[in-house]
Amino acid sequence: MPLRKLAGPAPGWVQTSDGFATLVLRLPSTPDAQDGLGVIFYPGIGKSTLLTGIDRFGGVALFRRQAYGQISAQCPELRAVLRDCWKADEKKRRKARQEQKVLRRRWKKAEQERGDNVFSFFDTDSWVM
Repeated sequence: MPLRKLAGPAPGWVQTSDGFATLVLRLPSTPDAQDGLGVIFYPGIGKSTLLTGIDRFGGVALFRRQAYGQISAQCPELRAVLRDCWKADEKKRRKARQEQKVLRRRWKKAEQERGDNVFSFFDTDSWVM
């Protein structure tokens, strides 16, 4: 089925999702134009990416990580979708932040125990020491 026939969250937008991220896509106005726009939401971690300059083949000219507020300011028709994603996964975001902190602590502890630093890659000569 062509993307233009799929229903989306707002007129002119198409939405697809997997278990981790949600892609909301506005197709180019004409086949030769590169004015398509896309937004990737990562609700579990509270991040989003704005894709600009999408052409008819799916090529992206620019992508950048932005906050939900910045994206809703640029695309006011997606404000309700953003709010729903943000509110629905508040507990998941909190849990993901906690897990990231735990993993960061474990990583630092493992580095300290192994003694990883820049000089561990070099063999020192015994006569120098």
